[in-house]
Amino acid sequence: VECLWPGFVHPNGFGACDAFVSPGHQAKVTMTLRTTVALAGLQGHFFVDPAKLRIVSLVPTGVAAGMHLNWVPTDKGARFTLFAEAGAPIPACGPDILDQTQCPPQPIIEVTLAALDPQVPGETWVNVSELLGSDEFGNGVRLCPFRSGNRIAFEGARVCTEPGCDFNADGRTDVRDLVLMVHCVNNF
Repeated sequence: VECLWPGFVHPNGFGACDAFVSPGHQAKVTMTLRTTVALAGLQGHFFVDPAKLRIVSLVPTGVAAGMHLNWVPTDKGARFTLFAEAGAPIPACGPDILDQTQCPPQPIIEVTLAALDPQVPGETWVNVSELLGSDEFGNGVRLCPFRSGNRIAFEGARVCTEPGCDFNADGRTDVRDLVLMVHCVNNF
């Protein structure tokens, strides 16, 4: 069956924070894709939960680096369309799409997020939905169906609040925090 399976890069291991964000620091996560047929195009919707971070950039990466990417922000994320002018740059893999040894995930889109306000949630999830791929002949390629007995679920990217320097926990970073940090380092 011709189908695709999305995912995200987990640089710190599955279940750990994939990126860190703070009011002055953006987070980057990378969407991956496995497909049983080579793709010339892909469309979908990234969504952020809770919607306290906003997507500020989508960039094709890896095997999709030369493809065109159009996107528009939404209240809860961003809609995107990725396409090639010729050929199908996103390669197909073996028939068992859930076997990562036969079908390694291919990084395709780098997602950059920024905080909307100083109150950044401790944890935010980035997921993708409404995916539709296209082979180079314009045939649609949809998500792979779950197989009987498989408990594999699509995983999103986990963005965590960056540990800050607010040593006195008053919601601001200022000279008082610097004094507390110096005292801590010098064992006062």
